[in-house]
Amino acid sequence: MSFAQFFFTGTALNSTVVDCTGQPLYKIVTENKTWSTPPTRVYRANGCPVGTLAWGGLTHSQKITLGGATITSLVKRKRDKWTRRSQWAFTDENGTEFLWRGLQCFTADSEVIAVWKREEDHPSSDEDEENSAEKTSLSVDQPFLYMLDLILFTALEMEARRRSESSMFEDITPPPSSPM
Repeated sequence: MSFAQFFFTGTALNSTVVDCTGQPLYKIVTENKTWSTPPTRVYRANGCPVGTLAWGGLTHSQKITLGGATITSLVKRKRDKWTRRSQWAFTDENGTEFLWRGLQCFTADSEVIAVWKREEDHPSSDEDEENSAEKTSLSVDQPFLYMLDLILFTALEMEARRRSESSMFEDITPPPSSPM
């Protein structure tokens, strides 16, 4: 297995994606909107649109446009019959099924075809917040580069699901403690 690596220069949903030589491949843009969840648009380095992820609900996209097709979700939840853990399935244009389990994408034969990595640098002060960076990368096995657009979109959808699930409890304030 020989993996090609792609790096995100900003956050996963607002970034330029470059290859290992620094050559830009994609531009990912998510606008900041206060009252609604903005769509994420993906462009090739030359500016041609690849597709759009129009986010809806807590953890799923309402509408995804990729390669001229519009669908409600790229990934479908499945339960592993042995471990009962969630995994997310998607199919390529030939109908071949692939599974995201955590941060790895597998073939039906459990061969790893892609790995998503994200590390966050936490600023030590408010001044450092502008300089903080999220280091995100996507590694794809060479034989599967033919479907890089699809792998990228499913990785973005999975990342949005992870972020949504992890932030579900951030706004919950514990009840005040009673005075003793």
